[in-house]
Formats: sequence, C-alpha cells, structure tokens
Amino acid sequence: MEFIKDAPVLTAENEQIGHVERIVIDPKTKVVTHIVIRKGFIFAENKVLPISLVASGGEQVKLRENVGDLQAFPKFEEKNYVIC
Repeated sequence: MEFIKDAPVLTAENEQIGHVERIVIDPKTKVVTHIVIRKGFIFAENKVLPISLVASGGEQVKLRENVGDLQAFPKFEEKNYVIC
C-alpha cells in the first residue's frame, strides 16, 4: 500500500479527519505498522493508527468502518520511535 505525505485521511463514511503526517516502519522487518494522522489546524495533534485500520492508501487514505473514536488513539511522540 502506498502513502503520500499530506494526503487526506477519510473515514469509511468519507468524512475528512486529517492528513497523513508520516508512516511508522518496523526497523527489523521494514514493514509499515502504523500511520500518523495530523488532525486539526490551530490545535493540531498527531495520532498514531495501526495499519490494520487502513482500507486503502494512495492519493487519499480511507479508513475501515471499525476505527472508532480517534481521540482514543495515542498521540505521536517522536521519542518513542527510531527516526531515519
């Protein structure tokens, strides 16, 4: 699956909830494990979602129906990841 930085992220109901900020790759397997979604503008925050909740990628990212409340997902904190 391909991801483009700043691509819009849509719910299963086509509601835009943010943009792709970055992806998380397992450094051992080189497999994408999560995407980081930037939500909001003035009080923006980045949320980390497992790749299993993504239905499709590319020019826009569409999430599966069972995503639930995005506020429940962890905030992206750079200190928790290896930056390459």
